[in-house]
Amino acid sequence: MSRSSLQAFLMDLEKDLSKRSKIYRENTANRRTNHFVFLPRLFAEELKKEFEGRDILDLFGKKDVQKYIEQGAGKILQACRAEAQGFKKTRDVKIVSNQNFIKVTLLETANPKANLDQNPNFDNFAKLKKLYTNELNSFVLGLNKFLKEQYSRKLKVTEEERTFKGNRFIGTGRMIEGDKEITKGSDLFEGGHMEGAGILESRIADAIDTAINKNYTSKASREVLLSNLEALGIDLTLVRDDSTESFTFTAESRIGNQTAGFKSAEDKRNLLQQLRAAIERLNDKTPIAGLKGSDSPTQRYQKKATKAVLEKFQQKKGVTTSKIPKIETSKRSAGSKKQSKLTKTAQASLGKVAVPKVKLPGPKSRKSPYSIASYIGIFNQQLPGVVARNMMPPALQYQTGRFASSVRVTDITQTAKGFPSIGYTYMRNPYETFEVGNRQGTIDRDPRRLIDKSIREIATQFAIGRFYTRRQ
Repeated sequence: MSRSSLQAFLMDLEKDLSKRSKIYRENTANRRTNHFVFLPRLFAEELKKEFEGRDILDLFGKKDVQKYIEQGAGKILQACRAEAQGFKKTRDVKIVSNQNFIKVTLLETANPKANLDQNPNFDNFAKLKKLYTNELNSFVLGLNKFLKEQYSRKLKVTEEERTFKGNRFIGTGRMIEGDKEITKGSDLFEGGHMEGAGILESRIADAIDTAINKNYTSKASREVLLSNLEALGIDLTLVRDDSTESFTFTAESRIGNQTAGFKSAEDKRNLLQQLRAAIERLNDKTPIAGLKGSDSPTQRYQKKATKAVLEKFQQKKGVTTSKIPKIETSKRSAGSKKQSKLTKTAQASLGKVAVPKVKLPGPKSRKSPYSIASYIGIFNQQLPGVVARNMMPPALQYQTGRFASSVRVTDITQTAKGFPSIGYTYMRNPYETFEVGNRQGTIDRDPRRLIDKSIREIATQFAIGRFYTRRQ
């Protein structure tokens, strides 16, 4: 990876991410495979955020308020089921549901009536929102009426708090209650993407893929690329941590969704600043510590000469040599007669060089190539959200959040054959009973299967390849 190709990659990435997020959302994210998930218990937790943001959390705990919310959430669940069945008349829809849960999926599908000059696919996000819109409107307006009659409290539309700085008002990124009374369901709830699979995370992943495909004729080493980005001070922890191109959303608190939006906007600004600073650093030609690039002609020459000598001694019994260096090929030098001649000369002149006997370390003493400390930290940062997102039937279902938050990676070792082995643990009491072989154990509900899937989703960003997981 040359310095110029890395700079071109960063410039393309910066240009793509500088575009408005709305364009990506409407033309790409909304038209891919989308899943809508509704759990009454999760719905109540989101509503709790609205009460807390309005400083009326004490009302949320009232028995009559809890009963109203429980009944309303049940009606929304029923409405989602009925509407989803209606989707079957015009669309290929997948429905997974029980008395406490529903997941409705619309696959990425071309719309035969669409203008071919534009994106021809259906807007799946907008379609899925219709599952709950009418019943949510009824619930929110009814809740406001209930609170006014029982507690003399009106629910008002929230808005971003603004402070006056210099000669203009600037948003603080904090949602507060305004003066206007709510009039519809979206005043309290919005379609919010699940943690780790939002618009920004996916947009960055897409932009990286696009930039790589444009700037490298062969598939670039992701490990080298990520190492170079780290050396340049670019933080890519925002990149989506799974390999799917689908989106999962639910009815999320407006306060929570808007606050997350403010945070995403700030994260995007910071990333763009990092990209622009990195482009400037590459532009002034100053050496950058830790930056990996393609081998220079001299380095390739030295490696080829060393390789020729080591291969000669490897054929002799009782001689142990050091590892033969890998030689990076270059299209520019491929087939060059001059280079071929130099190589032959090098072989002749170096044929008499004595190669010291070096014993290769065995598997047990071989140093792991994986940055254990950083990988463990990243895994444990992302695991609770990824596990929670994967807790869908027929696997264990998300209820209190205790299981998801208890999952953590404890260590990363190396097997005898050199593959990573990721050790993890979780709250064994009471969830171990669902492991196969125990009293309530089934293949689908086995916590180990769920955790393994989640770890592998996160691991895709490291380009680890083959690895194992084990429960401690």
